[in-house]
Amino acid sequence: MIHPLWYLCIFVRTLLLLGYYKYPDYFKYIILIIGLGFALKDLTGYNNETQIAKVFWHNTRLIHSFLFLLAFSLSNVKKSSIVLMSDIIFSVIYRIYLEITI
Repeated sequence: MIHPLWYLCIFVRTLLLLGYYKYPDYFKYIILIIGLGFALKDLTGYNNETQIAKVFWHNTRLIHSFLFLLAFSLSNVKKSSIVLMSDIIFSVIYRIYLEITI
């Protein structure tokens, strides 16, 4: 079963990508905060969380953090947008992988 918040997460990250591409000055620091949040949660969280349903993405938080922080550090908006898009694609591929293996 797909976690209910996953759809919301993909939707919000898509909006973030579109907003960043159009208004990079406003969204750049939101991306930094999200990247740092993923890193903090990876370091301090555990894999027994429940957010409406059991969290399945704990093992990938470091990857998401890396991609968001990489997007923040790039000065080229187009390259940063590609990195953010790769984060969304990674999430979809990981979700498909989990569906196949579970």
